[in-house]
Amino acid sequence: MDSNQFEERLLTFIRKLCAENNITADIGRDTALFENRLINSMRIIDLMGFIESELSMEVPEDKLTMNFFRTPRTIVETFCPASGEAAA
Repeated sequence: MDSNQFEERLLTFIRKLCAENNITADIGRDTALFENRLINSMRIIDLMGFIESELSMEVPEDKLTMNFFRTPRTIVETFCPASGEAAA
């Protein structure tokens, strides 16, 4: 899966996750997920599961910090860079 496809699927997933939790927001690639309270400690687990499922990989322990999940763009750049190789 290329990074553009992953980004679109990620944005759709985040929008759906927010809707399921009665959160309304305009979510784009640079939306601050934690600062805007769209993702919290519970929803991050769902988000990590989505990443692992979509990219057939396990999120590395060194990537389990908020810095790598700040925005959809950050997530894509971290886990599905344009080169097509997931960052290890």
